[in-house]
Amino acid sequence: MIDSENIKLETFLDLKIKNNLLNLEVEFFIEKSKISINELQQYLKHKDSYLKKDNGTLIKIENEDEIKRLISIINKFKETKKTNIFEGKLYHVAELENIFANSKEYKIKYDNGYKKFLNEIELFLKEKNNNIMDIKIPPYLKKHLRNYQIDGVG
Repeated sequence: MIDSENIKLETFLDLKIKNNLLNLEVEFFIEKSKISINELQQYLKHKDSYLKKDNGTLIKIENEDEIKRLISIINKFKETKKTNIFEGKLYHVAELENIFANSKEYKIKYDNGYKKFLNEIELFLKEKNNNIMDIKIPPYLKKHLRNYQIDGVG
């Protein structure tokens, strides 16, 4: 029997600002069955058409592109001694947030440090956007500039 399913994800993001690290705890599921990250990596590596569940059912993964993106980010993290917990640099936050924001299949839990960090980024961006000055390029200079230079200033 062949089913078609989206892989679901439960994750907990824990931010350690002191050492600039992000801990990512991930668990993947098809329906209620857990799938290891190794199983998913093997599935993607071998470009299999189907993932075989314990009961013998073959599953066609619907959100494969999403999973590929997420696994590629997780591969940038260092696996810790604890199962399903990965440690990575803080700059991966934007990539992860982009993936999480665009999926209905992911259940995300954040620690307070992570929420505070995201709020600080949002405040910074709002302030930065409010402080942008409108600069007029003098006509004598405009004829010497290339289009991308004019676009960068204007």
